Amino acid sequence: MQKRGPGQGKPMPILCLHYVLGKKTIISTGSKALQDQLYSRDLPTIIEALDYDGTTALLKGRSNYLCFRTFRSANAQWR
Repeated sequence: MQKRGPGQGKPMPILCLHYVLGKKTIISTGSKALQDQLYSRDLPTIIEALDYDGTTALLKGRSNYLCFRTFRSANAQWR
């Protein structure tokens, strides 16, 4: 675990080290904005620099996805 202040680029060295060691890595952020920044800006930089050919995934909490039961219920009310 790294203990550094905000905006110090903690995920970059962690991801690079884990790549070199062949480890799977999970990074948890304090906000969705940081998660999006890491996935759309920082991670592509690391992937290119290390010539990474594996897979990556962006996972968000349940509240960020559509509940089909609620959708069907709301849709039925509007008909």
